[in-house]
Amino acid sequence: MARMVVLWSVTFLLLCIVSSCSQTEQARQVKFSGFLSDYSKLRPGGPGDPLFIYINPTVDFRAYPKAMVEPVTIWRSQDADPDSVSPREMTHLATSLEAWIYK
Repeated sequence: MARMVVLWSVTFLLLCIVSSCSQTEQARQVKFSGFLSDYSKLRPGGPGDPLFIYINPTVDFRAYPKAMVEPVTIWRSQDADPDSVSPREMTHLATSLEAWIYK
């Protein structure tokens, strides 16, 4: 009986690992939502970057001994299609981002 439990546990673990290795795609275009008042400082990201990025060249990160991170939340614009992203996908995105931030 114990061997059967171990076998099922290993099988379940392997299925979880395989299913978590799905590919993701970067958006090819974006419609700015109006969240920022000025988008002119954003520049196109490179390979492996988000579509648009902003990096302040004058920031001195050594001046900040700590950072406070709020829990990840997902926001949508009012004109977004509510069925475009499933709740499961949104939860996965939020969880993945938090895992990346805290590693």
